[in-house]
Amino acid sequence: MKVLPNETSALLDKLYNLRGEDSYILVEMEKERQVAEETKEKTTKEKQELQDKITTLTNEETLLAEQGAHLRDVLSGINPDDFKVVLEKLNIDFDPEALKNKIDETLPGRIEEVVSAAKEAENELITIEEEMNGAITKIDELAVRRETELANQEKLNEYFELALSGNINITREAITSLVSQFNFNEEEQREAAKLMMFPEDALYEYDKQYQDAQNHGKSISDVLIEAKESVAKPIGDIFSEADSSIAENIKEEKADVSDEDIKKISDEISDILKKLEENEDKPLFDDVKLDNLPIEEKEEKVIEEEKPVTNEVKIEDEPAEESMMDLFKRLGLSEIMFVESELSDLIALDDKKIVEKNVGILNKHGINLDVVSDNVNILSDPELDEKISLILETGKTVDDIYFNPSVIKKYDYQGLKDAIELLKENGLDPKKVPLMAF
Repeated sequence: MKVLPNETSALLDKLYNLRGEDSYILVEMEKERQVAEETKEKTTKEKQELQDKITTLTNEETLLAEQGAHLRDVLSGINPDDFKVVLEKLNIDFDPEALKNKIDETLPGRIEEVVSAAKEAENELITIEEEMNGAITKIDELAVRRETELANQEKLNEYFELALSGNINITREAITSLVSQFNFNEEEQREAAKLMMFPEDALYEYDKQYQDAQNHGKSISDVLIEAKESVAKPIGDIFSEADSSIAENIKEEKADVSDEDIKKISDEISDILKKLEENEDKPLFDDVKLDNLPIEEKEEKVIEEEKPVTNEVKIEDEPAEESMMDLFKRLGLSEIMFVESELSDLIALDDKKIVEKNVGILNKHGINLDVVSDNVNILSDPELDEKISLILETGKTVDDIYFNPSVIKKYDYQGLKDAIELLKENGLDPKKVPLMAF
């Protein structure tokens, strides 16, 4: 099985994602369309309510003016002396002139309040109509963009079919022009053209691995776990041969990985396949004891000859300095599967403080520790906390990080920050862009 470079696999991951219904561009468009539809529905309802309110206020203004004027005219034609006896006997205080004065003083103010409320509703209506029209325009634009995207996708699939059949006859310029429509940078455009024009270098192998994962009735989590079990045995076996259910436990822990996450963690499969080939002819660890690991001379096992029991008082040796492997055991990492090359690099670093600190950071953020199984160098990353916090600030979740830890290895803190800013500058919401595409 040919091992593909991580960069090549990552690029093909993006291209294959763009070929399907789960294309992150189409998914993003659908989310935008749903938001626009909800806005359209909400503003349409609000517009009708405001129009009804304006109609009511306008009618009220008219009635106040008409009835106020009529009442004033009626009061002007009444002489209270004509009803003096009745008013006195019934003890009624009726003063037409005082009533006219009150109408003159208060009615204009009331009418002005109604007019002001109507104008406020009219201004709000303008804003609502602008929002509603913006949503309608957005829906129309997205419909056009979707058609364009589907046309580009159809052409991309056509190119891939030609390439995979060995009949590619498309020019480099045509390929780079097409993938540029997917916001690929110049380097990605050139690499995509190379992959299609020379499919034997990587495309055939990638497509075979992809189809195997799709067609053999296995979920992506099954493929991932099987590959991990082939690459490395649990460090827990080094400490204790008794726990034979570690792999099964890990399977159960990852059982919630759905097939929808295929594109998100396919880069992990490429890493695993590479490690499979690198370690095909050699075991990662001797199937014996911890002391056989090449750690430090002071950690080598000292085989003592059996001595007869005596009554001599034995002086206890001073406790040995905690080794990296002992630290793993204390931190709960002893039953996690690691790759030998990465583990050896970490042991050689011999910085137990940073390891313990980073385990605490992962625990603090609620990220399962087995995320380091194929990414053990995360434990020596001095910027781990800052990177995780930066990713979470974009709206991503710890699950996103768990399934795509390669982004932490890919960038230093400043590089990650620049990548996020670049997405924003291109009008993309980092929260909605798959972490694998950062």
